[in-house]
Amino acid sequence: MISTANNYLFSPATNLIQDIYLRFIDRHASERRTLIASRLIVLLLGVFALLMATQFESVLNAAVYAYSIYGTAVTPAVLAVFLWKRATTAGAITSIVGGTLVTIVGNFFYSPDFVVYPAVAVSLTALIVVSLLTAPPDPAKLKALYE
Repeated sequence: MISTANNYLFSPATNLIQDIYLRFIDRHASERRTLIASRLIVLLLGVFALLMATQFESVLNAAVYAYSIYGTAVTPAVLAVFLWKRATTAGAITSIVGGTLVTIVGNFFYSPDFVVYPAVAVSLTALIVVSLLTAPPDPAKLKALYE
C-alpha cells in the first residue's frame, strides 16, 4: 500500500518538475534546487490528496470527480494536439489550468453534473484564445507529429 501511495505521489511530481518547473520556471536549476522543488511538490500533492480524500463519501464519488477534471481540463488539450495544428503549449497549459480550476471551484457550489459544461467552455475558450494570441508552433515540430 505504501509503495502504491509513493508511486501516486512521485509520478505526478516528476511530471510537474520535468514538464513545468524545469521547462518554464527555472530552466537552469541545479540538482539540489530541483530536488528541493521535487520534495516540496510531493509534500503539496500529499497534503492535497489528504484534503481531497476527506471530502468524498465514497471512492466512486472521488473517481467521478477525478474523471470530471480529466474530461474538462486535459481532454481538450490532448485532442487539440492531434486535431488543431495552431494549438500552442501556452494555450494547452492555460486550458488545463482553467478547466481544472473551474471544475474544482464549481464543485463547491454546484452539482458535479452541472460543472462540466462551464469547465469545458472555459477550457476550450482558453485553449483557442491563448493559442491564437501566441506565436504558432514551429512547422518542423508539427511535421514530425503529422507525418
